[in-house]
Amino acid sequence: MLIIMNSDKLNKKINFSFENFRTTIELNNLDDFLIRNFISINETVTIYYSLKKAFNDTDKDLSYYNDFQKTFYQFYGINRFTSDEFKKIYFDVLCNLRTDFHKSEINLYEFVKHNMIDSTKDGRKIIQFSFATKALNLYNDKEYPIYDNNVNKVLKLNQDFNSKNEDERINMYIENLYVIKGVYEKFLLSNTCKGIIKDFRNKFKYADETISDLRIIDFLVWKIGDKFTKK
Repeated sequence: MLIIMNSDKLNKKINFSFENFRTTIELNNLDDFLIRNFISINETVTIYYSLKKAFNDTDKDLSYYNDFQKTFYQFYGINRFTSDEFKKIYFDVLCNLRTDFHKSEINLYEFVKHNMIDSTKDGRKIIQFSFATKALNLYNDKEYPIYDNNVNKVLKLNQDFNSKNEDERINMYIENLYVIKGVYEKFLLSNTCKGIIKDFRNKFKYADETISDLRIIDFLVWKIGDKFTKK
């Protein structure tokens, strides 16, 4: 069952993460950051653009694109962190998302509960929530930001999953996703963000209308979080 905290508590979490995000942006010279990391960011944008174009081409099955699955799985590290069975199910999920392309709102709890629970060799259950958001982001990057460890490093999200059962952990993940989206939407309203988006699109050839403004913020946050990881 999906249980979301009340709006006041959610807004407090959004404001807390937004202040962390804003401080990080202020501490980084973004223009210099984009130039110094041009090669890796450009590669990321180009691969995502290619995946998005193939995914959006609903006149053809995804299997028509011989390298789609391999590229997507390498891009997001799915082969390294999931079971063989999950890899098969995950591709089916990607294919099924295209059947009702951008027409329906996803029930996040049901989507994760029925599609994104993996098992280790010793039978332990793992909620692959990050990979859930990566599938949904490709489906609709205006509505579904990406959740992973790099994003958490920037936004300082709630990670206290100890002693929680599966349903409670799914709900916590979903709440964190709502916080991420709330932070990005708040930032997108600012004049600062408008300048950043414009500069990003000017610097990177494939950051065109195929890729949403929210996804551009995703790129920036992930790359800044990656920088924190490597310190």
